[in-house]
Amino acid sequence: MKLQVTARRFKLSDRLETLVQKEITALERHFDHIHDVNVVLTTDHGVRHVDVKIHVPNHTLSSEGESTEQFDVLIPQILKKATTQLQRHKEKLKKL
Repeated sequence: MKLQVTARRFKLSDRLETLVQKEITALERHFDHIHDVNVVLTTDHGVRHVDVKIHVPNHTLSSEGESTEQFDVLIPQILKKATTQLQRHKEKLKKL
């Protein structure tokens, strides 16, 4: 799985990048056919935005959210949504 983390309008710290990597690798426990994941972190006047795109065979799953909370709180919330999407996608594939 290939991971790309992009920070817009701020410098990405090593601690934040490590957090994203840890959370994304946890997604592989739910679905092991993930091609790549793009994570875009943006901050704008105190509002933080996280956009996650997960590329799986024949589909792209997307989760996003924004908040005034720190990225440490926002990233796990968004990846929880992504985990739910991956689990639903996996169940659909089992039915086929």
